[in-house]
Amino acid sequence: MPDSAVKRQLFKTRYNRSHVKRVSFDRIAEEYDKTRELPEDVMNKVLDALCEEVPEGSGILDIGSGTARFALQLSRRGFSVVGIDISEKMLGISRHKGFDRLVRADAAFLPFRDAAFDFALAVHVLHLLEDWIVAVAEIRRVLRDSLVSVVIENEIKWFGESYHDLLRERGYDKDHPGIGEKSLAERVKPRLVKEVASVTHHQAADRVIDRLDGRCFSSQWEVPEELHRAVITEMREKYSGEEFENSYDVLVYMWDVGQLDELVTEAR
Repeated sequence: MPDSAVKRQLFKTRYNRSHVKRVSFDRIAEEYDKTRELPEDVMNKVLDALCEEVPEGSGILDIGSGTARFALQLSRRGFSVVGIDISEKMLGISRHKGFDRLVRADAAFLPFRDAAFDFALAVHVLHLLEDWIVAVAEIRRVLRDSLVSVVIENEIKWFGESYHDLLRERGYDKDHPGIGEKSLAERVKPRLVKEVASVTHHQAADRVIDRLDGRCFSSQWEVPEELHRAVITEMREKYSGEEFENSYDVLVYMWDVGQLDELVTEAR
């Protein structure tokens, strides 16, 4: 575990949180699964890969479990899963699906005892947290074994990124406050990097633009409306009626508790 000086600093940061913003997905809870869902065959491959690496019956904490897209499937495969999220609407959808082992909680302030879980799962969460290192320390605290993530690596730049390219051309270059799992892996190499699937399919530009127009992605939520409208208008003028190839790899990353200790200590 982190030494006493690091613990004290993390404790100070953890409880001095009046300035820390949180990104709640309440606003798109009803649309979330439509815009984040993996193809069924790919999801099954991810679950198979997790089952190969995580012993049967292990306790798993799903950080930012959202609509329980992982938690529900893992529980059906015999794991003891608890999900946390700050969005009450997302948790409500999870309950409606039949998964109710849920706690409304903040990843940087976990209401669980030390070493309460064998594994933790964090998928596309840490990039939303300004105090992500505090969250990593908290995740480490409640773990006995490893932190797991499912990572998407685009082989071809996703068409939707054109939205942010156009924002940057207009001088708007605000990024997420935290760290993505791929960037986390650059800081501390995971003990396991396992390629699960390669996916290639085509997307209609108009469908993607419609989702961007509805601000389905958290990276859009602080974009001023006038700027947002200008970019969407330009995208429709440039790309309406076209089709784009989307190609990406799906991987499983795992960091053991010793590697999380290293990461937290380096952030001292």
